[in-house]
Amino acid sequence: MSWRKLIIPSLALAVIVVGMLLNVNSSTNAISAANATEKVCEYHGIAIDSCTRCNPDLISVFKANGDWCAEHKLPESQCDICNPNLKGGNPTSAESNHATHGLHDETGHDHSKHETQAVDWCSEHRVPESQCTKCNPKLIDAFKAKGDWCGGHGLPESHCYQCNPGLKFAQEEQVKKPQAQPEATTIDWCAEHRVPESECTKCHPNLIGAFKAKGDWCGGHDVPESHCYQCNAGLKFEQEAEYKKQHAGQKQSHVPNTSLHRENAAQCASDKAVIQFASIQTAARSGLSIITAEESPSSEILDIPGEVEFDATHSMSVTCPVSGVLMRWVVNPGDQVQRGQILAYIESIDAAERMADYIHASALHKLASKALDRKQDLAQKGLASVREVDEAEAELMQAQADVNRASSVLTMLGYTDDNLAELVTDTDNSRLVPLRARQSGKLVEQAVELGAILEAGQPIGMISETAQLWVEAQVPETGMDQVKVGQTATVSFDGNGWTSGSGHVIWIADGVDEATRMGKVRIAIEPNGTNLRAHQFVRVNIETSQTANSVLVPVDAVQWEGCCNVVFIQETPDRFRPRKISIDYTNGNYYVVSGIQPGEKIVGTGSYMLKTELMKSSIGAGCCGEGA
Repeated sequence: MSWRKLIIPSLALAVIVVGMLLNVNSSTNAISAANATEKVCEYHGIAIDSCTRCNPDLISVFKANGDWCAEHKLPESQCDICNPNLKGGNPTSAESNHATHGLHDETGHDHSKHETQAVDWCSEHRVPESQCTKCNPKLIDAFKAKGDWCGGHGLPESHCYQCNPGLKFAQEEQVKKPQAQPEATTIDWCAEHRVPESECTKCHPNLIGAFKAKGDWCGGHDVPESHCYQCNAGLKFEQEAEYKKQHAGQKQSHVPNTSLHRENAAQCASDKAVIQFASIQTAARSGLSIITAEESPSSEILDIPGEVEFDATHSMSVTCPVSGVLMRWVVNPGDQVQRGQILAYIESIDAAERMADYIHASALHKLASKALDRKQDLAQKGLASVREVDEAEAELMQAQADVNRASSVLTMLGYTDDNLAELVTDTDNSRLVPLRARQSGKLVEQAVELGAILEAGQPIGMISETAQLWVEAQVPETGMDQVKVGQTATVSFDGNGWTSGSGHVIWIADGVDEATRMGKVRIAIEPNGTNLRAHQFVRVNIETSQTANSVLVPVDAVQWEGCCNVVFIQETPDRFRPRKISIDYTNGNYYVVSGIQPGEKIVGTGSYMLKTELMKSSIGAGCCGEGA
């Protein structure tokens, strides 16, 4: 079956996943032999072993020898812009050998030996570098003259992976061989317990007997006396200083280990993959937004757990003022209420007694008022003394005081002046007590059901201004000194920022919990329409200090493709390549720890579409079909 025609799937995307090991065929060997004697970079016109554009590892060698043009990013000895006399001809092979084989670094290492051992391989196009027609277009005519050309895909037939699915090159296998890495010196140190690893009784309980036999044991703290920091305040170990020196500069990631933020796999299916559009016009119509990775100041982040709560200064419990039975709710959870609005009715014996007291006091007040009027009339006729009038006035004042006391109690129970007036004239003794809202807000909770027997002071609901939220965060005692009032904090519900809010620290506890050894920190959330809800468990990132500039990219530019976090680098207007990055979430952006440089062009909006094309290849969905 002959594979000749590329059938582009949705949006004419073709994913070329480069990960197969391929064989060298007869025509490839012939071309390799023809070029072996030339030793000249056909694309850049200089000796292959001195071409910094094909061999970027040479750049540091030329720079070390002072042979570098920073303006044009070429060795000064190869820059025909600064040296017009070079335009007449390129360095010969002998001159190139002189330029590279005589270069040594400060340690006397001959870099030319390293370069002569470089594998003849173009990793970008997966063919030998000396035969790559993409990098060296001058080679095209030679392949066409030999009849080794695939017109359908625009490359030599002997290099066409689509027409030759089993194609392999020996050079690729050499490139993939792992390079020996120097082993890091292992320091005898247990970072968790701050003692030498070979003496740590927490990690190696079998050592306890030996320490006790030597009399080196602190029974109060269950560690060797020579390891007890509490009994020996100035205790130090040489290994700790060595350990800190070895790990200096290693930045800890503040990314929660969630399904969206796992560690990158060492090997994955998207390694060396390329996403190629059918044309520049097709790429332009796909809706991809291209952005530039920018560098900006970042902060050290303290990542701690917390719980969202209603702001206590904008919340109030609905309590029952007297004992009784809940008979009816007037409002439902989620309803907005106003101060003084009736929320529920209860039936209460205690309330009935208070109403009877008010009715009785009102009756006595009415009687005392009439008695005073009669005494005053009699006094005008000389039939009552001044003393009798004074006594009547005193009785009326006492009756008024009793009315005021009884009415105050009923007002606290929720009665209005109109309700009190009705009590005096209404003969119905079975009255319901209204429970009224003492502040405006939303009824966020109904804590009891109808028919429940209530005690005086028992909470039955909660009214709160839901836009006002707090987060109670738990900080390890070792991190309490890093937190200051006023520091900026970011709160995310799901650990990845899709549901998040921002705020600042408003309170720090003066002590820590005796059991957990954690201190409380309170963060006020800005009322900016966040989707956070009370009683949710959240992750809190508190910015504790400023650090050096870091590369920031938008949230939607990063995709988890199954085993790695990737962004899509724009190589040409119609070609994109996924690249692994390490990320650290901060303030609505991903802080890129490694994998991308400032100024690189990446896909913002639309990166998910490229991810789907990448995933189709990894699950075996074909992008090629048989054509005429």
